[in-house]
Amino acid sequence: MSLEFAHSPRGTVGLEWEVALVDLETRDLVPRASEVLERLPDGTRTTGEYLACMVEMITGVHRTIPAAVADLREQLDALHAAVRPLGLGVLAAGTHPFAVAAEQPIVEHQQYDVVRKRNAWWGRQMLVCGTHVHVGVDRDDIAMPMVQWLSRFYPHLLALSASSPFFEGDDTGFASQRTMLFQQLPTNGLPYAFRTWADYAEHLDELAAVGMIGKPSELRWDVRPSPGFGTVEARIMDSSPTLAELGCVAAWVQCLGVHLMRLADAGA
Repeated sequence: MSLEFAHSPRGTVGLEWEVALVDLETRDLVPRASEVLERLPDGTRTTGEYLACMVEMITGVHRTIPAAVADLREQLDALHAAVRPLGLGVLAAGTHPFAVAAEQPIVEHQQYDVVRKRNAWWGRQMLVCGTHVHVGVDRDDIAMPMVQWLSRFYPHLLALSASSPFFEGDDTGFASQRTMLFQQLPTNGLPYAFRTWADYAEHLDELAAVGMIGKPSELRWDVRPSPGFGTVEARIMDSSPTLAELGCVAAWVQCLGVHLMRLADAGA
């Protein structure tokens, strides 16, 4: 699989924040994402997600974390304005504490149909929300080393962001039940230790040949390259309950990424 890595300005950031829609009376999930999205202003970057009870807020490209967080805040304000007249609220957490995963409608979309069919029973358990941080990379030879570098900090980033101890009414005993669910899918989990971009592309070819993926974005590692954006994306974290917490975790990811690129410049 031939992949071109589109370079991005070093250290720029883009954030993605998955949240759930809940009824303010019952606190249960409601599959009304399409209705909510129609009420958002034109040009919004808030989109639908795998389940009809979820939406995702996506920032533009920013040089600083405060600017990216301000972008999310603007989208969150618009989202609140859209859901309040409907008697709904927004829940930011790795999982909903008591909703039943299999009862949540999956959005009708070719991409999501593939996820559902390939992952069978586990695909119906993906009642999870995460926080994703993209860091701009200006050297393609650094992309895979940066994936491995950020993966070393997996325990730290997850510990700081874990927000999903409950699932379907049970105390799971894990701070991040989202992680326990998400890693069951064969295309998810920690990345393999590839040293070069060519090794990564060869692996994608192998996965495509056996029908596990149809395109690179279907490999949903906890840290992965995003060739089309020219970024490395950290997907380790649960959905952060507040923008302050989200900003702190995102800032650390940005700093770690820039530090690695400076080490590479110095020949380390």
